[in-house]
Amino acid sequence: MKKYMFLFILTLLPMMASADSSGTCGDNLTWTYIEATNTLTISGNGGMSNYDNNNFPWYSFRSSIRTVVIQNGVTSIGNCAFHSCSGLTSVTIPNSVTSIGGSAFSGCSGLTSVTIPNSVTSIGNDAFYKCSGLTSVTIPNSVTSIGSEAFYKCSGLTTVTIPNSVTSIGGSAFSGCSGLTSVTIPNSVTSIGDWAFGNCSGLTSVTIPNSVTSIGSSAFSGTPFYNNMADGVIYLGKCLYKYKGTMPENTRIVIENGTISISPYAFNKCSGLTSVTIPNSVTSIGSEAFSDCSGLTSVTIPNSVTSIGNAAFYGTPFYSNMADGVIYLGKCLYKYKGTMPKNTRIVIADGTIQISHGAFSGCSGLTSVTIPNSVTSIGNYAFYGCSGLTSVTIPNSVPSIGFYTFSGCSGLTSVTIPNSVTSIDNLAFYGCSGLTSVTIPKSVTSIGTAFENCSGLTSLKVESGNTVYDSRNNCNAIIESSTNTLICGCKNTTIPNSVTSIGIKAFSGCSGLTSVTIPNSVTTVTKKFTHSKTL
Repeated sequence: MKKYMFLFILTLLPMMASADSSGTCGDNLTWTYIEATNTLTISGNGGMSNYDNNNFPWYSFRSSIRTVVIQNGVTSIGNCAFHSCSGLTSVTIPNSVTSIGGSAFSGCSGLTSVTIPNSVTSIGNDAFYKCSGLTSVTIPNSVTSIGSEAFYKCSGLTTVTIPNSVTSIGGSAFSGCSGLTSVTIPNSVTSIGDWAFGNCSGLTSVTIPNSVTSIGSSAFSGTPFYNNMADGVIYLGKCLYKYKGTMPENTRIVIENGTISISPYAFNKCSGLTSVTIPNSVTSIGSEAFSDCSGLTSVTIPNSVTSIGNAAFYGTPFYSNMADGVIYLGKCLYKYKGTMPKNTRIVIADGTIQISHGAFSGCSGLTSVTIPNSVTSIGNYAFYGCSGLTSVTIPNSVPSIGFYTFSGCSGLTSVTIPNSVTSIDNLAFYGCSGLTSVTIPKSVTSIGTAFENCSGLTSLKVESGNTVYDSRNNCNAIIESSTNTLICGCKNTTIPNSVTSIGIKAFSGCSGLTSVTIPNSVTTVTKKFTHSKTL
């Protein structure tokens, strides 16, 4: 009889696990799930934690949730908070919420409408990704940016009003919204990202104001709006967006004065193009804008150009005929061409504004570089694989360190990050195995997995006064203060008792790590806690 009673109890366990339950989900926040009404309630005062796709507390019963009530006092909705809650039909967002995180409602196919309160200033990447049931959305005047893929493949969305507060529309923000037929972009918008409205198969009308000075690659590809345009050079806003159709041989292009930017891939593979004259109004040339223009021998680039994208002139006689060495175009250090000799020291010309994408990529002979204060932008992959580079001083004029910028600089033993830097992107210093000490200035408000595989790190410190991150108790780690999440550690890290979560790849590549003590305060350890030894 006892055996059968035991088996009976075992059959009840799944039901018991899905019954009313509760827990914590961020800084001073708690959650409660009532099974009878399929209602999830978030309450408290503070911001929600960010999770990876499978790590939010209600993951196991996500498909059962029908209603989400976020009570006043909650200040943010975390990344992936309600990811794949396919049965969710109703959500209440209070005025206390200021941000909606990446993938917050992605895959919530049952959600038909959502009202975003006036307190929200940003909608994160993938926030409503593939919410195919969403037919209407109210974006308030407080929102200044719409993230990449924010409403990607929301095929049920028929109308959207973009308020005058929005300045940027991210890549693929509305891509695949086949129900959209018209869009008015307000005068506040200055940039439209790659594929922002791509494959909106019903989109016939778009109003684009002159405030728009940057339009990404294929922003309107696959739409009737673009398909119905006449062949030739297409200008949208203050951008030269695209050359459409087949270009005749020996074509010479004089770009209209007043144009601000040349979009990515604008003249890509236009083999008939032989020369182009760029006016003084142009400030940026997009990635691969003239790539594979096999007949292009002459380009006039004015000093007004301060940004040139990746491979902008790749595969052209214009570039291939240039002498080896450092190439400057406009106000950009565009590329080091040829094989760099060993023990090369580079002093970048004063007045240079941008070090372009991949400018010194693979230059293993580079041992030192002097960057002037005129430089305000260092492109992704700029020093990728410069294994001979031992030290670098980033000037106070630079606001961000991009994706893979110093990745593979295995000889780099020290780096000075100035107080001007506010963001350090994912993998910025990936594989810098010689780097032993890093200090994050108080200005930095965004850090990705910047120091992954930096196996030599023994010291990680965040400068006092930083409002987003800290290194409490001299822990030799970077902690996200609001969520008490350890996001980056090293082989000398001591995890403080106040830490409640260990972030994805926090100890990735810490090959010298032999032991670590995880305190009882930690309730969440991501499945990609480490790529190194078993702890």
